[in-house]
Amino acid sequence: METLLQAVLGLALLWLGLKPVELSSHLKTSIWVADFLLLAISIVSLGWLGLGILLLANLVGFLGWSLHLAMKKESLLVYAASQAGCSKNDMLELHDRLYGGHKAFRLLGPIKVAELLKRMSERGRDLNEIEEMAQPIALLHVAHKVALEEVTDKFDQLLRLYGEPAGKAMSVADKLTKSAQLSAATFEEMLDSAIAATMPGSDADPDEI
Repeated sequence: METLLQAVLGLALLWLGLKPVELSSHLKTSIWVADFLLLAISIVSLGWLGLGILLLANLVGFLGWSLHLAMKKESLLVYAASQAGCSKNDMLELHDRLYGGHKAFRLLGPIKVAELLKRMSERGRDLNEIEEMAQPIALLHVAHKVALEEVTDKFDQLLRLYGEPAGKAMSVADKLTKSAQLSAATFEEMLDSAIAATMPGSDADPDEI
């Protein structure tokens, strides 16, 4: 009975993330491997019962994790809807429409797409503006490996500084990408310089973007 409880508890802890894999040092790695081996031995020692426990625990863990992700996604979208001044259903439909549309959103995953919508709603964008800006931002994030929060904030700031509407987001994103490709600067440096060009005392030409 003790072995059975150890196996169930160990699997539950792994699924819930209460015993995360820490690889920051050889000692932590060794401890985690030893812990995992003990769990595996406990399951194997139970024979077919152990296999059944393993399958059941993983099924329950998968369902629980799926429920957790669904609740997190809905929480993010409900908050985004409240910030954007639209209904929850409108925001949920936008999320599903985006996620089922361009490949860039599927690379992000449903939670990151929800976080993107939340981030844009916090920047004062309404539902239509969010829809027009979401794909360019997602593409910039995927292509240039810039943190989603950073590229969202800076790209939104850039559009506002240059007085560009959300409908021109894709055009601006394309110009930024081409400028970065033709220069010795990284995309992040190009984005920062484009923002800096609008600041008082700057010698840069805003029309270059």
